[in-house]
Amino acid sequence: MSENIIDSRGVFWSSGISIPKGLIAPETSVSGQLKILQNGRAKLKLDGSLGAVADSINRMMSYASFDGSICGFLFDGNKHVRLSGLVSDGGSFNPTRESFEANYCLISAEPFKAGVEPSFRWIDLPLEGYEEWLGPGNISAKYRKGWFTASARRQAICRWKMRKSTLELSQWVEGNVGENVTQISWTERARLSLGTPKASIKIEDAVKCASRMEDLLVLLTDCDRGINFFKLREARKSDSVILYYSRIDRSYSDTAKRHQAWVPFKKCAKTLGEIVDSWLEGSEIHGSGFLFYFGNRRGKSMYPEHKFANLIWGLEALHRSLSPENASPKQTEKVKRILDQIQQKKDRAWAKRFLPKNTEIALHARLLQLFSALPLEFDKKNLQLFLKSVQTEEMISLTTLANAIAAIMMPS
Repeated sequence: MSENIIDSRGVFWSSGISIPKGLIAPETSVSGQLKILQNGRAKLKLDGSLGAVADSINRMMSYASFDGSICGFLFDGNKHVRLSGLVSDGGSFNPTRESFEANYCLISAEPFKAGVEPSFRWIDLPLEGYEEWLGPGNISAKYRKGWFTASARRQAICRWKMRKSTLELSQWVEGNVGENVTQISWTERARLSLGTPKASIKIEDAVKCASRMEDLLVLLTDCDRGINFFKLREARKSDSVILYYSRIDRSYSDTAKRHQAWVPFKKCAKTLGEIVDSWLEGSEIHGSGFLFYFGNRRGKSMYPEHKFANLIWGLEALHRSLSPENASPKQTEKVKRILDQIQQKKDRAWAKRFLPKNTEIALHARLLQLFSALPLEFDKKNLQLFLKSVQTEEMISLTTLANAIAAIMMPS
């Protein structure tokens, strides 16, 4: 079983209570144990009740949500925490001891302001595992005349202007230096930073943005690796705050390979800001038309039929968002004529809910329009036969799909 990310004792209190000057916690704070699991879920077990005992008992009995947030100070590392998205996780009644689960946990070197909802302007996304996609390494090691030398070229920060924000790529080298050492270890690191100087970012929006950026990296690199927990900053030069949040399991052992990427970084370096802009905006506009596909790339075990269904549903949803259907006057008149012939009022109301107000486009016609818009050469006759089979035949596997698409491609 994997170890917890954090497992530390500390003291905790309601986030609306201020810390007296010179102290690390309010006098009403309660000791407890905080654990952050590998999936980012936070579990807090207190040695007492948070606030009135009667309120604590009500929460424990109903497993109700906690109105507000909880701040704390961890003895290991002298870290400040802020827990939000809280629900009661039971506890004990004699003596009264509360337990909570939290969706979000901020970790900071500085205390959080009492009664103030944190907001940020920068999101720092670690690109651990994506270094090779970015290009050749910058560390050089040489042996000459009995001497070993190692050097690393300093990388300039890359910046892209977006419509409402700024995108930055930072690369650096981490490792030990010094004289008379017996071991040297250097590692290249990188991060993508998304800044919104004119608007603040709430925690929930930051998580949503990170998830969308994770999906984009899947598309560019063809690697299913997830992004590690990211950091937030109030300003460009502010100290960063790490955010742990409850998330689905992803693979963190895979690494992006330069020769396997669908779009190497070198090919999109000049337009990466435009790509990110379009992707974030398109994810909001097209929703499931973009996101159904990533159900196949989340590292979960699925039958091929389920993967194929996700792919087709996503294409159908994408077409609906690209080509919204207007109500057909002929269809509306036809529905009205049918409804007028139904005598029973309740039957007429039932039928009104289910009769279509417009003529539904056939699935194969939707897919044909989408495939025709691609900058690829298809044999149109075979393409139409294949797409009709998608609608009429039983679900086929992704392998069969790949073979069918290869068959309808024109020879290069």
